Parts: sequence; C-alpha cells; structure tokens
Amino acid sequence: MPALAPHPPEPIPAVLKPRGKPTVRLLASEQVFGVPYFHGVTGNWSEKFKMGPVSQDIKKLGKLVFVEQKKNLNPRINKFEDHGEYIVQATYRRFCHHLADAKMPDEYRNVIIAMLSATENSKRDEKHQMWLFKWSMNQAKKRNAKRKADRIDGEVEDSSSTKRLRTIPTAAKTTSTKIYSSGERELKKPLSVAESTNILLIA
Repeated sequence: MPALAPHPPEPIPAVLKPRGKPTVRLLASEQVFGVPYFHGVTGNWSEKFKMGPVSQDIKKLGKLVFVEQKKNLNPRINKFEDHGEYIVQATYRRFCHHLADAKMPDEYRNVIIAMLSATENSKRDEKHQMWLFKWSMNQAKKRNAKRKADRIDGEVEDSSSTKRLRTIPTAAKTTSTKIYSSGERELKKPLSVAESTNILLIA
C-alpha cells in the first residue's frame, strides 16, 4: 500500500489591523488572530501558547530594536510608521534578526514569525502593512518617552528638595553634598544593519 502524500502546509492567512487599541484580548479574538490557522498552531491560544506571553515578547523585541535604532529615528515624529520607507524596512530587518537570535523554542518562534507574516499585508492599504511590527515599535517609543518624563520629574523634585534644605538655618557646620543624577543604562554596541535577513518557518 503506497504511503499517503503529506498534506501541504496550511497557508498563513492575512490579518488586517484591528480597530481600537490592540490589547491581549483583542489580539486573541476572532477579529484578529483568533482564526483556525492560529488556533491550530497555538492550541486555541491556551493549550500550547497564550497570547499574553507572546505579545509581551513581541513588545520586548520592539523595545530592543528601538533602543538599538533610536539614533536613526527622528524624535519629532510621533508614529514610527511615519518615518521613511528605508527606515521602516531597515528596522524591520533588525527586528527579524533579533527574533532569529532570541533564545526560545523553535515552535514558539514560529508562532511569532507567522504573526508577523500574517500582518505584513504588502498589497493592502498602508495602514495594514507590517502593523504588528509597527505596533511594537510605537509601544517602545511610548515607554521610552514615559521613562524620560519620569526621570525629568525626579530630577526637578530632587532639585527642589535640595533648595529647600539650603534655606534651613543651622548653627552647626554643615557639609555640602554633591547630588548626582542617575545615568542611563549602558547599552551594548548595536550590530550593523544586515543587507537582508530572511527567516523561514521551521517545518
């Protein structure tokens, strides 16, 4: 009896950008990634992999790439997708590069690769193109801006407290204390942008 021919892999469906803020619940819904293909590779987003950890790892990759490429991004541009096509494509290649190097099971990595592939939508309206990747970059930009604002507020508060202490009269001899502001965490030297990065789904 001849062996049955293997079934061809199910094609990855296109997933359009949803309306509203992409929360974990929305991403796992039927409107977005709650479709048969992703139910199959994740076990209904519960048995094998859950959307929460997956979306968090996508955000972490966005944060890593944002810090690495921040010098190439215009801080006056509010949305990452409003940068030029060259910047967007080069940053996407770095994102894929870091995803390929990330320490995670291949099956788990394949889920993220499939999600990115499903949201590339190269033939759709621009707002739908690479929207999951762009979402992760915008999340990283917001977190970076919040940390910067918190740091500035902390420095202003420290400065005000120091001024109030200097106005308190005292008969005893005081010793001046030099106040240092906290520095930013030292970053590893970023890798050069590869000319091209191809990631294939592992069978």
